[in-house]
Amino acid sequence: MAKAAKTHPAALCLIRPGQLARLLDVDHSTIWRWAKNGVLPPPRQIGPAVHGWPEDEIAQLIERRRRAPAPAPVSKPPTSTPVVRMTRIMPRVKVAK
Repeated sequence: MAKAAKTHPAALCLIRPGQLARLLDVDHSTIWRWAKNGVLPPPRQIGPAVHGWPEDEIAQLIERRRRAPAPAPVSKPPTSTPVVRMTRIMPRVKVAK
C-alpha cells in the first residue's frame, strides 16, 4: 500500500504569480515589479522555479488598500500652447478686369 504524500499546510494556500495577476487585474510582469519595489510582500519559494504568496498576506494587503484613502488626483500645471500664426505676408496685387 502506497503512503499518501505529505503536503505542507502553507503550500495549500499559496497564490501563484499568474493567479495573483488575474486577481489584481494587472500584467504578470507587474506582479514581479511590485514584489521587487516592495508593493507586494516577497514571494515564498516553493521549488527551484516555483514561487507563491501566502493567501492571507494578499487578503490583508487588499483589505488595507480598500480602507486606505484614495490618493489625491495629480493636477498637471496648465500648459500654454504658443500661438503660431501661419500667415504669409504678401504684397497686394491688383487683378486687371
